[in-house]
Amino acid sequence: MSLHTRFLVYFPMLFMATFWGLMKVGLPIFPSMPSLLNTSEDTVRFIISLSFIFAGLFPLIWGPLIDKMQMKRFIELVCVVGVVSLVLASIAGNIAFFGVVFVIGSAFVSGMSVCSRAFPVTFLKDAEQIKHALSLTSFGGYSAAFLTPLLSGWVSTWLGWRAVFVIIPIWLVVMFFLVRKLPEQSQSAQALTFKRSLLQMGAHFKNSVFRKTLVVVMCMAAIIQSYYIAVPFWLTPVYHIQPTEVAYYLLPTLLPGIIYPPFSNYMIKKLGERFILNSVKVCFILAALSAFALSLFNNTISWLWLLPGFLATLYSVALIPILLFHTFNTIDEGKSSASGLIGVATYVSGGIGMLITVYINLGNFYWEGVFILVAALISFWALKDVVRT
Repeated sequence: MSLHTRFLVYFPMLFMATFWGLMKVGLPIFPSMPSLLNTSEDTVRFIISLSFIFAGLFPLIWGPLIDKMQMKRFIELVCVVGVVSLVLASIAGNIAFFGVVFVIGSAFVSGMSVCSRAFPVTFLKDAEQIKHALSLTSFGGYSAAFLTPLLSGWVSTWLGWRAVFVIIPIWLVVMFFLVRKLPEQSQSAQALTFKRSLLQMGAHFKNSVFRKTLVVVMCMAAIIQSYYIAVPFWLTPVYHIQPTEVAYYLLPTLLPGIIYPPFSNYMIKKLGERFILNSVKVCFILAALSAFALSLFNNTISWLWLLPGFLATLYSVALIPILLFHTFNTIDEGKSSASGLIGVATYVSGGIGMLITVYINLGNFYWEGVFILVAALISFWALKDVVRT
């Protein structure tokens, strides 16, 4: 692989790391913001929720806009708006101003997640390189989800809470200059107008493979996104876990997304898609069964409760490059709009999963097993028509 090609393969990872870095960067200091900006805890939670909602819905706009503007110019725009909005957030004197600029920054930077899925099939041609790049998006996202809160926690201790919101702007400046080195897209790609790309979103739903892919994505996201959020709520009151320790309890569930993606291309070539698909299906079923088993024990070590999340995440990160590769192969135009729809499906289902886990605790953990099992069976049903090996 040439240096230029390697440069392109790693870009999707950087895009997803940027997006997840922003969404997680404030976690260490959000609990203290009510006193810092003289507001209520409910208001801070509302702003965080609003930032997730906007980040989840705006890909509906970003997908067609990327097809119209071209990806390179769009990312440059995102970098500029992201830097301005987040720097303004760092100097905010009241919660209303902070909320507006932070939500705007979250909405714009969510465009990075759209680019991360569409970039490999736009700039790369080799099938193995595309799968590798798609897999590395998981690595970027999961790594940032753990490392960014750790970094921002130290930064807030050394430099104060305002410095936390400058971390991502500094990275966006670096991204801006890296993106300027990207090649221009082909002239044929520039023929897709905004209106045509917007209409293409509706056309995607006529594609049975794409519809089934959305089902698989929603099943995966409903489990893993809700699991990450629910872990501290499940474990903290029972095991008296300190806030500074929560990130370390998230790490085991994030590990598959950090360890597996760099080797996914080798695993696909060595073992084949069929073997990997069958293996990760077993992992998803085991995630459900382990939740049932854990519900039988009242006094078990805290780390064992993380096993279902670990297995569910392994299913997701191993499946994503194979799933998206086969899906995008069925799409001739409007790939960015398709990526936008996948992003929306991820967030909507993640939100649904979070609502479900509100009613689950360690005392009735068997319901988590039911939740995972239902998601597994539905995703297996949809998957058989998407990936034919």
